[in-house]
Amino acid sequence: MSAEQFLETLNYLFRVAGLEVQGVDEYALIFCGFPVHSSSIPVPVENFIEIIPENKKIAFFATHGSLRGGPLAITAFHYAISIAKKLKVVGTFGCRGAVDPKIIDSLIQNPEYRWWAIEAQTAGGHPDADELDDAKEFAGSMLAKTRRLL
Repeated sequence: MSAEQFLETLNYLFRVAGLEVQGVDEYALIFCGFPVHSSSIPVPVENFIEIIPENKKIAFFATHGSLRGGPLAITAFHYAISIAKKLKVVGTFGCRGAVDPKIIDSLIQNPEYRWWAIEAQTAGGHPDADELDDAKEFAGSMLAKTRRLL
């Protein structure tokens, strides 16, 4: 399942075209999703976070090839939170996502990334139905939390 399908499952699809963000002010809560890349977030997502108006509520979600709760995904969330200092982070959600086999093949030969590539081989078929249910629950809990904070 692609990141876009994952977003659609949450019923929240917000597109960023370059750095032009439209309509952010009208939302009480922004869901910001990204694939974890090298224990971090993609640069366009970082740029998006940095231009969100101050004090906006944001919930981060990510897909990654690692096991849920693993250090690589957690590091990416910590980084996202660190650049969202002016925002109100209400929660994070991470789950596995299939990794392009070409990426795995290129990294499995590198001793530095071999263990991750082996782990990522088992991420095919993710997010699965249970993870999508967890994502829906996360979205609902973030909406409820945001309503309480208003």
